Amino acid sequence: ATHQPLSTVSEDGKSLDPLNSPPASSAPVDTSAEGSAELNAVIRQKFKSTLTTSMRAEWGVELSDFNVLDIAVLDDAVRAALAEGVRSSIVAVTDRRTAESKAQTARILAEGERDSHKIRTDGHAYEIEQKAASQQKAGEMLEKTPVAVEIRLAETAAAALGKSGHSLVI
Repeated sequence: ATHQPLSTVSEDGKSLDPLNSPPASSAPVDTSAEGSAELNAVIRQKFKSTLTTSMRAEWGVELSDFNVLDIAVLDDAVRAALAEGVRSSIVAVTDRRTAESKAQTARILAEGERDSHKIRTDGHAYEIEQKAASQQKAGEMLEKTPVAVEIRLAETAAAALGKSGHSLVI
Protein backbone atom coordinates (compact mmCIF):
# COMPACT_ATOMS: atom_id res chain seq x y z
CA ALA A 1 0.00 0.00 0.00
CA THR A 2 1.27 3.42 -0.90
CA HIS A 3 1.03 5.92 1.92
CA GLN A 4 0.45 9.57 1.15
CA PRO A 5 2.25 12.01 3.43
CA LEU A 6 0.11 14.55 5.23
CA SER A 7 2.13 17.47 3.93
CA THR A 8 0.66 19.78 1.34
CA VAL A 9 2.00 22.87 -0.37
CA SER A 10 0.21 26.21 -0.38
CA GLU A 11 -0.14 28.41 -3.48
CA ASP A 12 2.96 30.42 -2.51
CA GLY A 13 5.07 27.21 -2.36
CA LYS A 14 5.38 26.97 1.44
CA SER A 15 4.99 23.58 3.09
CA LEU A 16 1.86 23.08 5.14
CA ASP A 17 3.04 19.80 6.66
CA PRO A 18 1.79 20.00 10.25
CA LEU A 19 4.53 17.70 11.52
CA ASN A 20 7.59 19.17 9.76
CA SER A 21 6.91 22.79 8.88
CA PRO A 22 8.28 25.69 10.91
CA PRO A 23 5.81 27.65 13.06
CA ALA A 24 3.49 29.97 11.19
CA SER A 25 4.74 33.51 10.81
CA SER A 26 1.46 35.17 11.77
CA ALA A 27 0.58 35.82 15.38
CA PRO A 28 -1.62 33.25 17.13
CA VAL A 29 -5.26 33.97 17.79
CA ASP A 30 -5.51 36.55 20.56
CA THR A 31 -6.51 34.61 23.68
CA SER A 32 -7.81 37.76 25.36
CA ALA A 33 -10.57 38.23 22.74
CA GLU A 34 -14.05 36.95 23.54
CA GLY A 35 -14.32 33.26 22.78
CA SER A 36 -10.76 32.86 21.49
CA ALA A 37 -9.82 30.34 24.18
CA GLU A 38 -12.83 28.27 23.24
CA LEU A 39 -12.04 28.77 19.56
CA ASN A 40 -8.48 27.51 20.07
CA ALA A 41 -9.80 24.50 21.98
CA VAL A 42 -12.24 23.64 19.18
CA ILE A 43 -9.53 24.01 16.55
CA ARG A 44 -7.10 21.86 18.58
CA GLN A 45 -9.72 19.14 19.00
CA LYS A 46 -10.65 19.18 15.31
CA PHE A 47 -6.98 19.08 14.31
CA LYS A 48 -6.32 16.15 16.66
CA SER A 49 -9.37 14.29 15.41
CA THR A 50 -8.53 14.84 11.74
CA LEU A 51 -4.87 13.92 12.19
CA THR A 52 -5.73 10.80 14.22
CA THR A 53 -8.24 9.63 11.61
CA SER A 54 -5.85 10.36 8.76
CA MET A 55 -2.91 8.56 10.40
CA ARG A 56 -5.09 5.52 11.13
CA ALA A 57 -6.48 5.39 7.57
CA GLU A 58 -3.35 6.27 5.60
CA TRP A 59 -0.50 4.90 7.70
CA GLY A 60 -2.15 2.29 9.90
CA VAL A 61 -0.90 4.11 12.98
CA GLU A 62 -3.07 4.73 16.03
CA LEU A 63 -2.27 8.13 17.51
CA SER A 64 -3.09 7.88 21.20
CA ASP A 65 -2.10 11.33 22.45
CA PHE A 66 -0.23 14.47 21.57
CA ASN A 67 -0.36 18.16 22.47
CA VAL A 68 -1.11 21.15 20.30
CA LEU A 69 0.55 24.10 21.99
CA ASP A 70 -0.73 26.94 19.85
CA ILE A 71 -3.04 27.62 16.95
CA ALA A 72 -2.58 30.34 14.37
CA VAL A 73 -5.54 30.94 12.05
CA LEU A 74 -4.19 32.73 8.99
CA ASP A 75 -7.43 33.37 7.11
CA ASP A 76 -9.75 36.02 8.61
CA ALA A 77 -12.81 34.41 7.02
CA VAL A 78 -11.93 31.03 8.53
CA ARG A 79 -11.28 32.69 11.90
CA ALA A 80 -14.67 34.44 11.76
CA ALA A 81 -16.46 31.23 10.76
CA LEU A 82 -14.77 29.26 13.50
CA ALA A 83 -15.53 31.97 16.06
CA GLU A 84 -19.20 31.96 15.01
CA GLY A 85 -19.30 28.19 15.37
CA VAL A 86 -17.83 28.43 18.85
CA ARG A 87 -20.34 31.14 19.82
CA SER A 88 -23.17 28.95 18.53
CA SER A 89 -21.86 26.01 20.53
CA ILE A 90 -21.60 28.15 23.65
CA VAL A 91 -25.17 29.41 23.16
CA ALA A 92 -26.42 25.86 22.65
CA VAL A 93 -24.65 24.60 25.78
CA THR A 94 -25.90 27.58 27.79
CA ASP A 95 -29.47 27.05 26.57
CA ARG A 96 -29.29 23.33 27.38
CA ARG A 97 -27.94 23.99 30.87
CA THR A 98 -30.60 26.65 31.47
CA ALA A 99 -33.33 24.20 30.41
CA GLU A 100 -31.85 21.47 32.63
CA SER A 101 -31.67 23.92 35.55
CA LYS A 102 -35.30 24.97 35.04
CA ALA A 103 -36.39 21.33 34.86
CA GLN A 104 -34.46 20.50 38.03
CA THR A 105 -36.00 23.50 39.80
CA ALA A 106 -39.49 22.39 38.72
CA ARG A 107 -38.78 18.86 40.02
CA ILE A 108 -37.57 20.20 43.36
CA LEU A 109 -40.63 22.45 43.69
CA ALA A 110 -42.95 19.56 42.80
CA GLU A 111 -41.26 17.29 45.34
CA GLY A 112 -41.57 20.02 47.97
CA GLU A 113 -45.26 20.47 47.19
CA ARG A 114 -45.78 16.69 47.33
CA ASP A 115 -43.99 16.46 50.69
CA SER A 116 -45.94 19.44 52.02
CA HIS A 117 -49.23 17.85 50.97
CA LYS A 118 -48.23 14.56 52.63
CA ILE A 119 -47.34 16.36 55.85
CA ARG A 120 -50.69 18.20 55.85
CA THR A 121 -52.55 14.94 55.10
CA ASP A 122 -50.68 13.05 57.83
CA GLY A 123 -51.38 15.87 60.28
CA HIS A 124 -55.08 15.85 59.42
CA ALA A 125 -55.24 12.05 59.81
CA TYR A 126 -53.48 12.26 63.18
CA GLU A 127 -55.95 14.94 64.33
CA ILE A 128 -58.90 12.72 63.33
CA GLU A 129 -57.38 9.71 65.12
CA GLN A 130 -56.81 11.75 68.29
CA LYS A 131 -60.35 13.16 68.23
CA ALA A 132 -61.81 9.65 67.76
CA ALA A 133 -59.67 8.28 70.61
CA SER A 134 -60.78 11.14 72.87
CA GLN A 135 -64.44 10.59 72.02
CA GLN A 136 -64.11 6.86 72.63
CA LYS A 137 -62.45 7.47 75.99
CA ALA A 138 -65.18 9.97 76.95
CA GLY A 139 -67.86 7.47 75.93
CA GLU A 140 -66.20 4.74 78.02
CA MET A 141 -66.05 7.08 81.00
CA LEU A 142 -69.73 8.03 80.62
CA GLU A 143 -70.74 4.38 80.47
CA LYS A 144 -69.19 3.83 83.87
CA THR A 145 -71.08 6.66 85.64
CA PRO A 146 -74.11 5.78 87.84
CA VAL A 147 -76.47 7.91 85.73
CA ALA A 148 -75.43 6.13 82.56
CA VAL A 149 -75.99 2.77 84.23
CA GLU A 150 -79.48 3.83 85.33
CA ILE A 151 -80.37 5.13 81.87
CA ARG A 152 -79.23 1.85 80.30
CA LEU A 153 -81.28 -0.15 82.79
CA ALA A 154 -84.32 1.99 82.07
CA GLU A 155 -83.84 1.65 78.30
CA THR A 156 -83.46 -2.13 78.65
CA ALA A 157 -86.57 -2.36 80.81
CA ALA A 158 -88.55 -0.18 78.38
CA ALA A 159 -87.48 -2.35 75.49
CA ALA A 160 -88.48 -5.50 77.37
CA LEU A 161 -91.86 -4.05 78.29
CA GLY A 162 -92.39 -2.79 74.74
CA LYS A 163 -91.89 -6.29 73.45
CA SER A 164 -94.40 -7.62 75.98
CA GLY A 165 -97.03 -5.09 74.93
CA HIS A 166 -97.02 -3.14 78.21
CA SER A 167 -96.07 0.50 78.46
CA LEU A 168 -93.84 2.17 81.00
CA VAL A 169 -93.57 5.87 81.79
CA ILE A 170 -90.27 7.05 83.15
